[in-house]
Amino acid sequence: MKDERIKNPSSVERALIEDKIAAGNHVILQFDGPRYTPELLKKINNLCGELGKNLEVRFYGHYSGGAFDGSTLRFLPDVEALSIDCLRDAINLSALNDLANLRRLSLGIYGLDDPNFLKPLQLRNVERLCISETAKANIDLAPLETCINLNELFVVGHTKNIDCLARLPALRTLSLGHISKKQKLEFVSNIQSLRRLVVILGGRENLSEIHHTSLEELEVLRVLGFNNIDSIDAFPSLRSLVIEDQIRLKNIRFSASNKHIQSFRIFNCKTLRDLDGLNYLSELKSIRIGMTALNIDSILEQHLAKSLQVFSFHTGRHKENATIRKKLDALGYRE
Repeated sequence: MKDERIKNPSSVERALIEDKIAAGNHVILQFDGPRYTPELLKKINNLCGELGKNLEVRFYGHYSGGAFDGSTLRFLPDVEALSIDCLRDAINLSALNDLANLRRLSLGIYGLDDPNFLKPLQLRNVERLCISETAKANIDLAPLETCINLNELFVVGHTKNIDCLARLPALRTLSLGHISKKQKLEFVSNIQSLRRLVVILGGRENLSEIHHTSLEELEVLRVLGFNNIDSIDAFPSLRSLVIEDQIRLKNIRFSASNKHIQSFRIFNCKTLRDLDGLNYLSELKSIRIGMTALNIDSILEQHLAKSLQVFSFHTGRHKENATIRKKLDALGYRE
């Protein structure tokens, strides 16, 4: 679903918004400063009551107008999708506690310093939640245990009582950002409903703590010190693998446990020289590789699946890229 953003609207263009939603878009009415009136917000609220989570209201920035005033939220009692993010500071956030219809919520207030901030929120029906970075990264995640409908969660830096995520019955997508290497990730293995895991930034050498028989998608992005993914066979249901910006990773070895992988993308892993076990990937459809130390011939010499259709390989050298592209085209692979 594509996001359609309407910045600082001065009126509610109902027909326009409904047309965008009818076309399959998620519409976001966003304000970068106090450019709204109670009358405008009340009209937006009425539409939120009709369109539900397909219409999102977002407050961000507010740099010239000072801190975001959360009391504004009292004019949006029916909002189901709300973002209060990319903010330095906010005041009167207790108004957020009264929003009983939330289904999607994004929080990103850097100056927020309240470990118990989540406790009074009405989160039971929230399906998608993003808790972004704060200066002290001290938000207690224990209240998330009440989120029985939570399907997608993105947490940046906060780890207090993070183990409670293992008890969320509907969580399918988990993104962990800026998580310290001191924080153990064993709890991820116990999230039975989990199908997609993204680990971005932060630091750790590997993911050997995690074993998950139902995980289908795994992304490891810009994790400091990451140098080993031998534990990939701990994910026998894996269908998609993405690894980016891992300059210490030297090899990837697939095994018979990875036979269901259909696509993988490896980018900017400059010391990666060995990619083995491709013969085990009998359902493979797409390979995308860029900016590594891999040799294209060492890959083509392996027994690649007949199902493979997409194969792109980039080295950073234009002439060599062109030569490789001709070779892959001749083999019937498309970009």
